[in-house]
Order: sequence, then structure tokens, then C-alpha cells
Amino acid sequence: SGVCKVTLIDGLGNKLNKETNYYLEDTEGSLIKTFDKDIGCFNFTLKIRQNSGPDKFRLCFRVKYKTADGVDHKERIVSNPFLVQSNKSFFSKDPKLKGIHPSTGVHDRPNEVWIKGRDFNEKGVVVKIDGIDATILEIQPNLIIALTPVREEITK
Repeated sequence: SGVCKVTLIDGLGNKLNKETNYYLEDTEGSLIKTFDKDIGCFNFTLKIRQNSGPDKFRLCFRVKYKTADGVDHKERIVSNPFLVQSNKSFFSKDPKLKGIHPSTGVHDRPNEVWIKGRDFNEKGVVVKIDGIDATILEIQPNLIIALTPVREEITK
């Protein structure tokens, strides 16, 4: 019996920094497998939502198991370094909106608006207020800051 856990590490075998970890995603529970007998092999699913650029990644498998004679064993197996390249957009999830602040503003000048949520994608983001494009100032995975368009036709 035992357990096998897989993690992503950098090309030198070190833990990844928090910024890189932010762009990693596992399917819940899929990176840890338990077993009661000799299984032979496991399937793991790991989504890497960031290109590695010039840096390389490795997979680290940590296996703890007990043999039939009751002896505990631990093994660490590290893959060869590999690059990650994707032709998909940076985030593949649909964005989720949590709130907009402020919810009202004046029409005769631009208003800075904070759009809070998650899984915002830098590529292809468009913010429209009453069908008119707003000016995007900043895009983060959980925040978009935009300027509302001036609506002179409303104030006339």
C-alpha cells in the first residue's frame, strides 16, 4: 500500500515561486494517487497555464509505500527537463464577474471603474458601457481597471 504525489518543479529541481504557481492548475485530487496493491502505473492530469519561456520544468514524483514484509519506503523520481508551449490563450476558463465599483458615475467625463472577478484574460478583453468601448487601463487575472466613455448625448 502507499501513495504517489506528483508536483511541478523548475528545471534545476527547485520548488516553483508563488508567481509561477499561480498559473498552475491541477484537477482536484488527480495529483495524489493512493494504492492498496501493485498497480503498475497511474494517470495524472496537470494543466500548466503558462508557457515556460526559456525556463524548463520537471515533474517530481514522491512515492511512499509499504512492502509485503511491512517495511516503509520513500522514493523521489524526477523527470527530464521539458519546455511548455501553448497556442491557446493564457487563461482557458470563462471569466467570472464578482463586482463593479463604482456602480454609478457622471456622464460628462471619464470615470475610473474597477471590475473585480477572476480568470480575466489579457487577450481579447473588451469593456463596453451601454455598447460603447471603455478605455482599459490595466488587466490582472482578478481585476480590470477601465475608464468609462464620455456620454455627451446624455447630458444635452
